[in-house]
Amino acid sequence: MNQNVDNMKKCPSFERCSVNHCPLDCEMSKRYGSGNCKYMTEAKAAKIAGNNVVFGGKTMPDEMLKVVPESNISSLNTPSRKRLKDLISHSVKG
Repeated sequence: MNQNVDNMKKCPSFERCSVNHCPLDCEMSKRYGSGNCKYMTEAKAAKIAGNNVVFGGKTMPDEMLKVVPESNISSLNTPSRKRLKDLISHSVKG
């Protein structure tokens, strides 16, 4: 199996995922089309049937953040980039 697929398999949603852009994909810059990972989508609020609903903005789990290729860090959503920055600062201090 190739290293790129091994990296993407670290996501628990890998087997059922169909998005074109995955932040764990070492070759993400070569991908075309629409469809971004939920960890690349900023939070958006909407009112549905009178209820406030938030879409996106999920923070990527630490185990996955540790394997995001450096070239893809800027594509992560704000909560995931913030968490990655926290992980890096704690590993430098510790």
